[in-house]
Amino acid sequence: MAIGVVIASLLAVVGGNMQLASGQLRLEQVDSQLTQLQSAYAAALASVAVETSPQALARVEGLRAGPREILTIDYVPLGARLPAPTLSSARCCSSTQDR
Repeated sequence: MAIGVVIASLLAVVGGNMQLASGQLRLEQVDSQLTQLQSAYAAALASVAVETSPQALARVEGLRAGPREILTIDYVPLGARLPAPTLSSARCCSSTQDR
């Protein structure tokens, strides 16, 4: 009886080892496929990044590389506090509707 238990235990260990080995092989195959997919994705991403760069889009649309007009911003001293807005000097949303 004891010999039967030992043999059954050994067969169980061998069966478990075979399952582990087949799982490891499958994991290596999937890892290889993942590496291939990641490299293909990186190449596709780089291609899209080149095609959608601002320079490439400007070439396709025929745009020039400079601004059409340059807007100047008035100098505002950062150390001085601004006065509180008054009702007469505050802009209202209705004044910007006709722009």
